[in-house]
Amino acid sequence: MRKGDATRAQIVAAAAELLDTHGFHGTGINAVLERAGAPRGSLYCHFPGGKDEIETAAIAQTAVGIRVALAAAF
Repeated sequence: MRKGDATRAQIVAAAAELLDTHGFHGTGINAVLERAGAPRGSLYCHFPGGKDEIETAAIAQTAVGIRVALAAAF
């Protein structure tokens, strides 16, 4: 995995955790960056749409995980 891909994945994972715990309005960009250990510039490089785009990526990642779990269960 390239460094940029790893950074993007860390941001999405951090956002998914925080959104699950605090919801959209309770999750700030700074908290996501701190949890991911990523600089602010990388966030806007990977997610030019900001918080809305990160939320969409986090939801998509969660949906994939649910599909995989369901496929394994049946």
